[in-house]
Amino acid sequence: MDIQFTIAVGFFKGSLSLVKSQQSKLDESLQLLEEGEPLVEGYPSEYGQFLCKKAKVLHIAKHTDQAKEALEQARSIAKECNVNADSELGNLITEAEQFLSSAPPDGSTSNYGGSSSSSERTKEELTEDENDDL
Repeated sequence: MDIQFTIAVGFFKGSLSLVKSQQSKLDESLQLLEEGEPLVEGYPSEYGQFLCKKAKVLHIAKHTDQAKEALEQARSIAKECNVNADSELGNLITEAEQFLSSAPPDGSTSNYGGSSSSSERTKEELTEDENDDL
């Protein structure tokens, strides 16, 4: 399998895991993390971003200590790679820190991610122009 494709698959599994956790499909979500992590862990930037998503998923699943560990790993990677706070990884770390500072969700299916990325929002959350583009 092509290395770039492998990284993309792993990265996507992290994103899908976050979506599934927001839908209260935690078993499926945790399985996706388990499958995706080995595919990205050799690529620091992608792995750091994956870990930020993992931290959110684990927080939603009420695995608080593991969520904090994943976030700390992401911080460590960012420090080792001299990542700027305004980089993609830096922004994801900040977002994950804020997310973990709140109480774990109560199990409702609202959007927990706080992501402004249109690719991670549901169709109901898209603007009229974004819906037209679909």
